[in-house]
Amino acid sequence: MRILTTHVGSLPRPDDLVALLRQHDAAGSAAEALAARARSAVDDAVRAQVAAGIDIVNDGEQGRTDYSTYIKDRLTGFEGEHADQVTGADLKEFPEFAARRRASVFRRPTCTGPIAWKDFGAVERDIRGLAESARRAGADNVFMTAVSPGQAARFLLNRHYPTDEAYVGALADVLKREYAAIVGAGLVLQLDCPDLASGRNNQFQHLTLRQFQKVAAMHVEALNHAVAGLPPERMRLHICWGNYEGPTTATCRCGTFSRSYSGRGRRVSPWRRPTHATRTSGAYSRRCGSRPARSSSRACSTRRRTSSSIPS
Repeated sequence: MRILTTHVGSLPRPDDLVALLRQHDAAGSAAEALAARARSAVDDAVRAQVAAGIDIVNDGEQGRTDYSTYIKDRLTGFEGEHADQVTGADLKEFPEFAARRRASVFRRPTCTGPIAWKDFGAVERDIRGLAESARRAGADNVFMTAVSPGQAARFLLNRHYPTDEAYVGALADVLKREYAAIVGAGLVLQLDCPDLASGRNNQFQHLTLRQFQKVAAMHVEALNHAVAGLPPERMRLHICWGNYEGPTTATCRCGTFSRSYSGRGRRVSPWRRPTHATRTSGAYSRRCGSRPARSSSRACSTRRRTSSSIPS
């Protein structure tokens, strides 16, 4: 069996594109220049992947500031104050190192109102642009990333809905339209769900393991609702421990998470066997070496490759 090659999603952005992303995020300006530069960057990214021999390519998320929070400009409700990421449990063990890390340079507004689409056209433009770039590059196996409800809730904090469950549910109700559009366009949908692993290290570090498993199970239920009716063979799942240069001393074994998600009638499965793999078109792309997850907690630590100019 031939093992297809792919990657997690985010690829380095050119410096001038990063500058436009920052300008638009800070002041809402340079929209036309950003759109044009992002289109050319997607073309370059797709061609580079094809030239490198990647079987399943994407747009490198060139036009997005962040894989988790890009929805803030496309949905209503995100008008609150900026809320930076919680310091991870592993970083608290090394305070001097943690102090040297930069906070996010992009806005992470809190949710202060009802969530609804205000610019679904941005989703359609992303899909159309990637499809056109793939066609020009001769790529016929293409995926597009989309944030999961639970992951979006990690970085865009709730200040409106009465409970976290209600907030994640509202995100699921809205994001299901994006998921359906990606699959409907003939692309493979990658659901970004680091909340199901790295969430244990930061936002939910105060919980016991059993309590975190209950939160994760709720996130999986919301995700199942959002992908209801979509063919499983057109979806894949990304779970990781983060892309930062931290010590990752608080990681857990993959089996800890896989057991908590099993038996829930899910439509999207993190893994069939306790190894960190991505299911796509009937093939598995092993990302963490050849050792089974039970032999090393590092099997949960697939890193998202991003530009050093865009801190996560």
